[in-house]
Amino acid sequence: MAWSVKLMLILVLFVLLPANLCVNQASFYGNSFISIPLKEAKGSTDIHFKFRTHLSNALIILVAGVTDYCIVRLDNTRLKININLGSGEYEVSSSSSKLNDFKWHKVHISRAEANLTLIVDNKFTTKHLPGKFFELNIHYGLFVGGHGNFSDLFFGHIGNFRGCLADIVYNGIGVLDFARHRQPQSIVQGITWNCAAEFDAHVNQPISFVEDKSFFVISQENFKNLKWQLELKTIAEYSIVMYNQGSLSKQDYFSMEIWKGKFKVTLKFGEKVTEVLNNEFIADGKWHKIFVQFLSSSVDVIVDSITKSIKMTKTHVVSLHDLFYIGGIEASKRGRAMAKGLKQSDIHFKGCMQHLKIGERMIGLKDAVITEGLLPSCVWQYPCLTWPCKNKEASCIQKGLDSYQCICKNLTCVSTDVSTSSKGTSAVDLEILTVKTLEVVEGQSGLITPNNLHLNLDYPKYGIADSGIVFHIFQFPEHGTIKINVWPEEKGSFTFHDLSKDKVHYVHDGSEHHMDSIVMDLQFNSKENFILPAHLQGNFKFTLTVHVQPKNDPPELNIPVSVTLRVAQLVR
Repeated sequence: MAWSVKLMLILVLFVLLPANLCVNQASFYGNSFISIPLKEAKGSTDIHFKFRTHLSNALIILVAGVTDYCIVRLDNTRLKININLGSGEYEVSSSSSKLNDFKWHKVHISRAEANLTLIVDNKFTTKHLPGKFFELNIHYGLFVGGHGNFSDLFFGHIGNFRGCLADIVYNGIGVLDFARHRQPQSIVQGITWNCAAEFDAHVNQPISFVEDKSFFVISQENFKNLKWQLELKTIAEYSIVMYNQGSLSKQDYFSMEIWKGKFKVTLKFGEKVTEVLNNEFIADGKWHKIFVQFLSSSVDVIVDSITKSIKMTKTHVVSLHDLFYIGGIEASKRGRAMAKGLKQSDIHFKGCMQHLKIGERMIGLKDAVITEGLLPSCVWQYPCLTWPCKNKEASCIQKGLDSYQCICKNLTCVSTDVSTSSKGTSAVDLEILTVKTLEVVEGQSGLITPNNLHLNLDYPKYGIADSGIVFHIFQFPEHGTIKINVWPEEKGSFTFHDLSKDKVHYVHDGSEHHMDSIVMDLQFNSKENFILPAHLQGNFKFTLTVHVQPKNDPPELNIPVSVTLRVAQLVR
């Protein structure tokens, strides 16, 4: 068969690939990666995937051997393949450019010995690889989104991927499914199993810092007359708001913190440390406007129109790094920050920020280089501020993002442990769960599967097993029943393990109602020796919609016993 005909067949098969499902997506946040052990030597290569990103340059896929390798990356908004089969590196670039528009782009890479084909959005590029070696010998494994701690070979400074990847298949291996189920020796770092909303968030949307180690990183290169503006809401009395590590060769740094519930700015130049503490209390769960201006002669810190200013006795040249950490510092940088004098380098911000501005530049999640533990919109609520406990002697404690617990400590209290929660955060809004409508034929049953209740959360890293994910039925369906095939019999709850084992069914009652719904909440229980993080505590509500497909039932004739039905002879 002619090579051009083969190309056409590849193109047709590529077009007919099934549409992407949410269950086969993953979000990469700039410091995320997947590593899968792989050893093979093949004369052919077949790679499929889809991606969407705002980045112009990023590593997408790497397979590496002792000398051989194949790199798939974005380079100046084009997709490029760098491949070495043992005779030197060769490069193939896509004809399509500007692939950083955050639209889904389909990619198919096919190699048959020396013939390499790259198809991006149905546009193909071909190359005949010179040399006498045609096997790709892989020893170190397959890496997606970044190479993690792999450093045996150096492939240049290629940044990690930030965005969404879907339907990744490498030589018949379903990469995301393999990694999600933690197949032997696979490593998953900083992944969620969806296409996160934060990548498309508007610059004016609030940002929620929900995890214990939440933060994001932005790049800013112009430091003249540095001005910061932001609004924040929190009840945390200690946390990092912003940190810049300064020049790597000096001990300088610049930080903004919440210290004893007040806003503090610290500047360190050599051995001299300048601190500005505004005495307005801001850890009260309300929005506060912050303005910080750093000039050569003074530092101004304004909180809700209250100004604290310190004059600089000497003109200093600001020597800052181009990366700013917002809300916390990633683990690899905390040691250096502490060595430079930042005392609370491991205390991350929890709460909401909005209207972030450096100079005249508005900053949003789209501008981030790295993010971890964030959500677009403000999901934090502080019910204890309104004192919801009925007993005045009880203590109100914040639980999770929007719930509370009333605890009585003395004998005059009615109850020793009165638990109450607010209306409950939506599991869908928090991107913990993606819910897909259940399709059922009228009068029949339908299996509820992980495709219907898809967990975006990479829960194994929190010490949560499938049996520790519990669904409680809060409101049963009106036109059917829920059948849970477990022993002992359960009527009102089931686990993700039950769901995975096909033990949960919806049974329709045969009525003519074609829509139904099941209101549930989701609860996590961690294994022994694991502490469940605050943002996963409590119950998370959601609704599973049931669509009933109507069936053309044969007519039924009900005639009372006292009535005689007369039918003409020979009528059918």
